[in-house]
Amino acid sequence: MDSSKVNLFYLDEGNYIFSASLPVAYRELYENIKGCCVNYSQGVTGVLLSDAIRYSIETKGCILNTRLEEKASGFGKRDIKGTYLRITLGQRLGKSPGVPYVLEILPKGHYSPVHNHGNANAIIKVLFGSIHFMIYNKHVCATDSKPLKEFSAMKGDITCVDRNWYQTHKLINKSNDLCASIQCYNYDLEDKTHWPYFDYISNNENMAECMPDSLDVVKCMKIL
Repeated sequence: MDSSKVNLFYLDEGNYIFSASLPVAYRELYENIKGCCVNYSQGVTGVLLSDAIRYSIETKGCILNTRLEEKASGFGKRDIKGTYLRITLGQRLGKSPGVPYVLEILPKGHYSPVHNHGNANAIIKVLFGSIHFMIYNKHVCATDSKPLKEFSAMKGDITCVDRNWYQTHKLINKSNDLCASIQCYNYDLEDKTHWPYFDYISNNENMAECMPDSLDVVKCMKIL
């Protein structure tokens, strides 16, 4: 929770981490993305971005629909539900796995594989819809492993990951609409060993490495 919104009751209940208490690596990411949203004024974009994304996902031949079809076998056996979209924002800065800021879109009913984030810190903000998190032991190596914790995050919710806590998870969109989140990554200043990959468990039950890549953001914006 942003520290500017804290009151006596939140202090007493202890249900949130307050932004002023975040370690440096997190605070930079949090401050940079806390105001981000998907649906800016239609006077700026001409159309709600969520509507454009949904149309492109659901319409055969559109960019996002085509990209999901291309990724259907990306994690092992073909599984269209096991696909999602990553759209990087900005450039690599050399202090995270891949580009630090990523718009991630999960269509309704879709999910990610069980994966980690290369021992990086992360801040995740839900921009549209909702997403269900399944948290695993950091060194899990089987897709049928039992999660340690599960919870759902709604639009506006912000959560975090560090090199030990919540590092390995699976995301599922259980809602009836798309989910969009901004996910951002940063290594600790004292961490001099940077792993450029996300490790994940394929649906063939094999450990694999994924170089964080992206759908070209310029091409994506053409869906408008």
